Amino acid sequence: MSTKEGTVQLQKKLLSDIVGFAHAERVKDSEEGMRKIEATLPERKVLVVLDDVDNKDHIKKLIGNESLNSASRIIITTRDTAVLQVRGFEGKIILYEMLEMDDAPAFQLFCRHAFGGDSPSDDYQELSREIVSSTGRLPLAIEVIGSLLYDYQNNKAVWEETSVKLRNIPEKDIVKKLRISYDDLDENQQEIFLDIACFFCNKSKNDATYMWTDCKFYPESGIQVLTSKCLIKILDNDKLWMHDQLIDMGREIVRLEGPNDLGKRSRLWKANEAIEMIRTEEVSKKRPIFK
Repeated sequence: MSTKEGTVQLQKKLLSDIVGFAHAERVKDSEEGMRKIEATLPERKVLVVLDDVDNKDHIKKLIGNESLNSASRIIITTRDTAVLQVRGFEGKIILYEMLEMDDAPAFQLFCRHAFGGDSPSDDYQELSREIVSSTGRLPLAIEVIGSLLYDYQNNKAVWEETSVKLRNIPEKDIVKKLRISYDDLDENQQEIFLDIACFFCNKSKNDATYMWTDCKFYPESGIQVLTSKCLIKILDNDKLWMHDQLIDMGREIVRLEGPNDLGKRSRLWKANEAIEMIRTEEVSKKRPIFK
């Protein structure tokens, strides 16, 4: 939803699901799409789910300003509740803060990723509970750390070391906890991870694979490793997907390559920064800039 084209595609998908493909395909731009949605939603009973919204304009253009059908519900997930304050929206907004997982389901989720079952062996029982507690019982951290440790089921020292690392990270610093799994990747896998975080989330896996093959990153095995560690997913349409917190982590890793110097960063994903680099001719000898 970061581009006008992305918003229009989502408007078309919404209209297609509600009134049919032929009607949706006639949408030419986001303003026309919003008008059609405003004319459609009040007449229909719908459930719409908008995930990971970071711009209130996206909400406005997907549900409009008109009153919804009284039986309709819109579910929005966001890390910034300010985006829910859409000017002109007449519906009732109810906020629900997602809480951390309870102990039992959090432990079960960890075991499924770390052991492939619902419980650990006796000698890993206490250590497993320590690790789950240190993740803050956040589902993403549990999945990523559990998947990392799956490869070390016969190496208790690695588990103990991971537990110590987690305990030394502040409870709310999810990015540093996720970084443990990134640091366990080899150099080529890290390059692929950063490319997905900066450029290729929701992009074609095949297109990216051609580039990685040419760069000798061995993408077939690399993608398999990233998938098995729950760092990425392959969607049904063969597109790459990465959780937004992992994207944030990857981009922060790149930003720290040159906090105050764009020329030292291996990747530039913001158009204005790339243009600035071209104009000032400060590009260092890095890999090409891809969009």
